Amino acid sequence: MVRKILHNVLWYGAVAALFMLILPLAIPAATPPTSTYLSAISNGLSAPARLAVGPDGRIYVADPHKDRVQVYSPAGNLKYTVENFQGTPLSVAVDGAGNIYIGDKRTGSVMVFDSSWQYVRKLGNGNGEFGRPGDIAVSSSSGRIYVTDGENSIVKIFNADGSLFMSFGGRGNSSGQLNFPTGVAVDDTNAELFVGDQMYNGSEWTERIQIFDLAGSYKGVITAGPSYNINVQGIAVDSLGRIYAADVLQGRVNVYDRNGAYLASIAGVTPDALRTPVDVVIDANNRLLVTSSNTSSVAIYGIDNYTIPVDPPDLYTLTVAKSGTGSGAVISGSADINCGSACSAAYVSGTAVTLTAAPINSGSVFGGWNGCDAFTGATCNVNMSSNKIVTANFMAETTPPVLTVNQPNPSILWPANGAMMNVTVSGNAVDAGSGLKAVSYTVADEYNKLNSTGTAAADNTGSFSFTVSLEAARNKNDINGRIYTITVTAVDINGNAGQKSVLVTVPYKK
Repeated sequence: MVRKILHNVLWYGAVAALFMLILPLAIPAATPPTSTYLSAISNGLSAPARLAVGPDGRIYVADPHKDRVQVYSPAGNLKYTVENFQGTPLSVAVDGAGNIYIGDKRTGSVMVFDSSWQYVRKLGNGNGEFGRPGDIAVSSSSGRIYVTDGENSIVKIFNADGSLFMSFGGRGNSSGQLNFPTGVAVDDTNAELFVGDQMYNGSEWTERIQIFDLAGSYKGVITAGPSYNINVQGIAVDSLGRIYAADVLQGRVNVYDRNGAYLASIAGVTPDALRTPVDVVIDANNRLLVTSSNTSSVAIYGIDNYTIPVDPPDLYTLTVAKSGTGSGAVISGSADINCGSACSAAYVSGTAVTLTAAPINSGSVFGGWNGCDAFTGATCNVNMSSNKIVTANFMAETTPPVLTVNQPNPSILWPANGAMMNVTVSGNAVDAGSGLKAVSYTVADEYNKLNSTGTAAADNTGSFSFTVSLEAARNKNDINGRIYTITVTAVDINGNAGQKSVLVTVPYKK
């Protein structure tokens, strides 16, 4: 199983127990690190390979067995899964701006995404640029990207814009040549690049880590034990210059100083805590993160004076929308939302938010909620467990004015001698909604000889009065008398209308 994972994930392997360093200058020996096993991340992992830590402390883990990348909070809580690469993500790196680099086995490319996972480009010529992009490292000082290509036994260096800067290596055992390079790590403090590979010494294969400057010029080598006993994959360098190498065969992480002197081995608290460790990263909290492929986990160790990050509480956004033909405002109990103008606010996960809706004028009424966890009347309760949108509906008030029309004075015109007589109509119109706008009237008679209109002024109490002149006449054979119909209409500001009609008659006889 170990061999299969190494073949499918990272080609052949290369480096781990380091004993002797060849450098131009002697470097003082480092102090062995103190390591403390802290925890393991396993949620959603199958056979984790490479991993990286972003500038915000989030942990990115490539899981080629499932063709996906899992992203975790600094404390190790799964935040989300990125899938649908149309390829197999072998390797992953994140630069200081949060850009994400994914090495894809299927297309032989390295894809670049921004921090929101929007596709930006592929390095170099895109598909086919690499035989197998096994590991990726990014220089924080220059922005250059370093990619090991185990199938072609080279390391390619790309500028920050994705263009090829140069390649170095080439299959061979001499200094600066490479055989199936695996892990790569950048030490910006000392301007050095560490690349793990193998060499054949004439009788057996031996693991080694070669050291280059950041432009790819050879500087030295750390030699290790025979390949049948040691197989190094991931490499990391801490702030003190100590080198951490994942030893796949022995299930441990070996630590060396820059002279190549062995300092310590780090493994889990149980015999199988690390099984097939593929990659190592040291984060800003001085924690060592190790992908343990055959335990489907990432083991976390504290190094020296480490700190344990605590995830800040998740923040979720509550957005208030308004619908309908009316006007209104929505206010939260804490006044974070006053919509009106401030229609969204961020809340800590688990916060209970109470919203209250109110029409902003008498011409509108509240019509109901949509999106609340619970509501009663104009009150909406929301529990912030995710981003949520709540809609308050405000409707234009549709109640017509209350209209009272008194009996006309006079309501009977007599004698029927053809004289014109003044008739006074009074009443009252009240609108508790949008407010009274106008009172008007029409006068018509059954003979279709009269059809007049007019307006009536209402005072601030809604009282009105108007006078019309009507003819006291009828057809001499009209035994039912002549009937005038006076219709009064009261309209409010929203256009709602109320009507009442009264009658004035010219009788056949009194």
